[in-house]
Amino acid sequence: MTRHILQQLMLPDPDLPNAPDVFVRLSQGAALKDGNVTLPASGARLQVDTYANLFNLGTWTTHAPITDLALELTGTGPVSLHLWQVTQKGEQTLIQTDVTLTQGGDRLPITPAAPDGLLMWSLTARGPAHLNSAAITARAPTAAPIKLAIVITTFGREDAVRATATRIAAFLGAGQLPRAHLFVIDNGRSVTLPDHPDVTLIPNRNLGGAGGFARGLAASRDAGSFSHVLFMDDDAAFQMENLTRTAAFLRHAADPATALAGAMVSAVRPHELWENGATFDQVARSRFKGTDLRNADEVTAMELATPETPDTGFYGAWWYFAFPIAAVRHDPFPFFVRGDDVWFGLSNPFRIATLNGVMSLQDDFSAKSSPQTAYLDMRYILVVNMTRPTRGRGPFGIIALAMRQILYCASHLHYEAASAQLTAWQDVLDGPDFFARNIDMADKRSQIAALTQTERWGPLPADLPPQAPQVPMTTARKIVQRLTLNGHLLPGARWWGRDVTIPLQDRSSLWCLRYAKRGVFLDDAGRAYTVTHSKLTFARLMGRSLSLALRFLIAWPRLSRDYRAAMNTMTTPAFWKDQFAVFPDKR
Repeated sequence: MTRHILQQLMLPDPDLPNAPDVFVRLSQGAALKDGNVTLPASGARLQVDTYANLFNLGTWTTHAPITDLALELTGTGPVSLHLWQVTQKGEQTLIQTDVTLTQGGDRLPITPAAPDGLLMWSLTARGPAHLNSAAITARAPTAAPIKLAIVITTFGREDAVRATATRIAAFLGAGQLPRAHLFVIDNGRSVTLPDHPDVTLIPNRNLGGAGGFARGLAASRDAGSFSHVLFMDDDAAFQMENLTRTAAFLRHAADPATALAGAMVSAVRPHELWENGATFDQVARSRFKGTDLRNADEVTAMELATPETPDTGFYGAWWYFAFPIAAVRHDPFPFFVRGDDVWFGLSNPFRIATLNGVMSLQDDFSAKSSPQTAYLDMRYILVVNMTRPTRGRGPFGIIALAMRQILYCASHLHYEAASAQLTAWQDVLDGPDFFARNIDMADKRSQIAALTQTERWGPLPADLPPQAPQVPMTTARKIVQRLTLNGHLLPGARWWGRDVTIPLQDRSSLWCLRYAKRGVFLDDAGRAYTVTHSKLTFARLMGRSLSLALRFLIAWPRLSRDYRAAMNTMTTPAFWKDQFAVFPDKR
């Protein structure tokens, strides 16, 4: 009987930011050495109940049924193996046995007590021992191996994409994933890569992430040999085991429309989950954000909840998203960046899953927030809510949503971000042709950059105020703060307002800016920017908001009709082919 590796033991990569307890737990002298686990004496212990290496049987059973499970180990020395299953009902031992590890390998069949839950295991040395490899395997599926096109879009990040492409090329060149090829879409036309048979560099007009990934999807289709495509960020720091698990999972998938969304973990805090799949309900909402991946209880709770993903509104972000080409009904909408992955996930009939350990380490979005991103986010939020295939919203609901987004920024004293949002709303009112005319966003990016005078990272101010106090936010305090729009409806802010410093992780918390007249935000690199309370600026923003709301209400019949039509005409291969043909000089 042919066996198929579902997942291999993944150990921390010394070249990547890592939190070791995300991968394995070592105690009583156990250590990592040269890519192996050393158990130097009796009692040394390796425990695998971690995010990177537990086996989520429930996810596989739901999306990719498997048979004849086994744990396969190679190494040397005597150990005791304990393998157990955790379900919503509790914990049950499946294997408790003594094993002498050998280089030839030991296969231990696994008979689960239930079709769901998590499989975890540990090894305790009975003398000096070494574990060289461990893998969960199953009977090979009848389906042929998938053929994977890996697509990276980049602009002006030559070093990052070169490092990522080099690592992937080395992995593919070693024959680890023989039916895969890497396409690097160079929107800046500035990247050089060494020649490699498994890598194709495609210079492209700067059409943002939407156009870059559309170009990669077109190249994958044109090749005619690929079954699946994986969209990936140029600075994605991930282990190659991601690719192995992705290929195995999609090959076993029962539904041919199955897609896989990778998690994002903060590169600065590599134990902290940013997102494990996301849902869109008026706005995008990260799932399981903030989960401490070192904490076994938090990881267990998250993984027990992940097999059944939401029925509607679930999508995968493009830092790591693998999907079948045959299931694509709509190519990306030309949002440039931000929201292209949301629309793509909602408008195509993918059955999206997440898989523990398939993760990308990147800078989280807290440091990236700016008037530019506020502009881009507002555009896609309005358009997706107008055109979403299910749960589309009417004009009053969308106006209320837009006002909430603007009030959120303005109440946080981020008036430039709020102004950028109003510009986005005005641009959406121009209709879908606006996106076609501004597909490279060159003029708009310059416009938003010009209005960004204070909300940009720079050196620390000389008079850094004290950090915002940790004041308990009672329900009454929250109500008062919101009803007064964080003090904008109260007189005399220059006398009673505070000056505060706010760290990056608290940037979105309104309580930190409670009645502040000046707020200094700090990032992890020691940079800062300062915002200042202004009732006059706030009033002008609200006046613009009301004017745009009235214009939007009047234009609603035309807008809703035109945008719904555009979601069919502007998300086709033919539309994008016309855009690729236009190749102006670099701007």
